[in-house]
Amino acid sequence: FLAIAGDGTVTFTCHRSEMGQGVRTGLMLIVADELEADWSKLRITQAPGDEEKYGNQDTDGSRTTRHHFLAMRRIGGAARMMLESAAAAQWGVPVAEVKASNHEVLHQKSGRKIGYGALAEAASSLTRNERMRATPSGSTSPALASACSGSRPEARAPSTTLSRLSTVLTLPGQTAWARMLERASDCSTHI
Repeated sequence: FLAIAGDGTVTFTCHRSEMGQGVRTGLMLIVADELEADWSKLRITQAPGDEEKYGNQDTDGSRTTRHHFLAMRRIGGAARMMLESAAAAQWGVPVAEVKASNHEVLHQKSGRKIGYGALAEAASSLTRNERMRATPSGSTSPALASACSGSRPEARAPSTTLSRLSTVLTLPGQTAWARMLERASDCSTHI
């Protein structure tokens, strides 16, 4: 569900399909909040259909956020704790002395800080026991909530020809290209 690249880009793989309710942004926001991530360094990808890897991928009933809220918080919390553990190990300090904030891990006593990208490889090598200690913080970051308010990354693509259409209906005398352009112009004013 979550990957952190060396440049600090965090990629969230959404296992549910976007059907207009904003689940891709909503689930990513939940993970990002626990991760203490910088919204501008996040990207969303759509998971391929793979129930063995991602679990149930049904998109029905408008219940994705309710059903996956705690799991997404745990994913974000586990990643944050892994990054904090990696930074503490690198600096030789107790993990209790470091704190993730705004896409960096900080050691307040020394003033040292390091970005998520620089810690990603070390964090990914932690043992399963170290990863399983993660619990959601229970707090919500007002900075993150305001940073993405009104911004739904998944909303633009379905309303333009950048998104693959599941069905293209061609009426007599109308080409498929004209139909896609008509669809894009109808929706782009609503974003």
